[in-house]
Amino acid sequence: MKLLRMAVLLLVMLFGLTGCNVPGAGLVKDNPADASGQNSSVNSNPSKSKVPSLEGSISGELKEALYVVNMNANKVTVIGPATNTVKGTIKVEQRPFDVVIDPTGKYAYVTGAFSNDVSVIDTSTNKVITKIAVQNTAAHLDISPDGRYLYVGNMDSKSISVIDTKLNSVIGNVAVGAIPYDVKFNPDGKTVLVTNYGDSNISVIDAATRTVLNTFPAGKGVAGLAFTKDGRYAYTGAHGENEDWTKIWIHEMPSGKVIKEINTEKMPTVMKITPDGRYLWILIHESDKITVLDTTTNNVVTTFAVEKNPQGLTFSSNGKYAYIANTDSGTISVVDTATKKLVTSIPVDRGPLGLAYKGQ
Repeated sequence: MKLLRMAVLLLVMLFGLTGCNVPGAGLVKDNPADASGQNSSVNSNPSKSKVPSLEGSISGELKEALYVVNMNANKVTVIGPATNTVKGTIKVEQRPFDVVIDPTGKYAYVTGAFSNDVSVIDTSTNKVITKIAVQNTAAHLDISPDGRYLYVGNMDSKSISVIDTKLNSVIGNVAVGAIPYDVKFNPDGKTVLVTNYGDSNISVIDAATRTVLNTFPAGKGVAGLAFTKDGRYAYTGAHGENEDWTKIWIHEMPSGKVIKEINTEKMPTVMKITPDGRYLWILIHESDKITVLDTTTNNVVTTFAVEKNPQGLTFSSNGKYAYIANTDSGTISVVDTATKKLVTSIPVDRGPLGLAYKGQ
């Protein structure tokens, strides 16, 4: 059975952890040391895996660009949204997992889950300018609204590494729960939420003091996380003890009190609020679907099918398009957010996972 993301695979391969149903088990079968592409099983459709070799070929700065992590290729693919074509790739460290772009659009930050670091990419040159060492199994990360700090989840260290982006160095590590999965700043920048998959709870970190203010319970296997635009509510996805149910939980902030539960198909993973704040898009990993929730009513608007094994989601700056990373298909789906119709499917390198949009 497919699970949510790469986390179990990473933890089992690296550290021999067993018996915890963490997001991602069984997703990738190839040798982590093999970045050549030989005998890779990520792309189930061989015709879509034949993408041109464009490493280092990006010429000039792209005012708008989509940055896609290719976990099994140790690369970041750069796509030009104006033409929906691949402009080139950037080599990064082992098993890139997630990517964020700072508010100015000048820098992209990419976690390396096997190399335990964050690569800093200058988006004007699309070159890696430095690498910042963090703790074990760096996975999801988020950047403060002012762009000053990065919070990086270290899944095997039960910690969050805090990076000062002016110094490009770690200024502290915050102890959280087991297997910190998703990491999100409240839009006001004052607190950071961390979903602790292994403990089925959520840590609330004070961004000013870098200390845990509160830990509140969540559903079994809590993973994905998103804030409403005003920061008053947080959405999380979780499943039952034996995966006999899956739900979206809506938490009132800052208490974490659950005000509503919404049943979904298996398994709700990545979730993102549209730029206008009106809708929550939820990747339903095992069903190869997306559910759209109206945040004004907290009711489901629609659910529609996408390509195989959706694992990453972001939006264009104007909110007109959604970009979905389909890990097994080796593609990026471009979806019109108004009609929920597929505009095009862009072949990329192996194992597309996290993605981020640089906009004007």
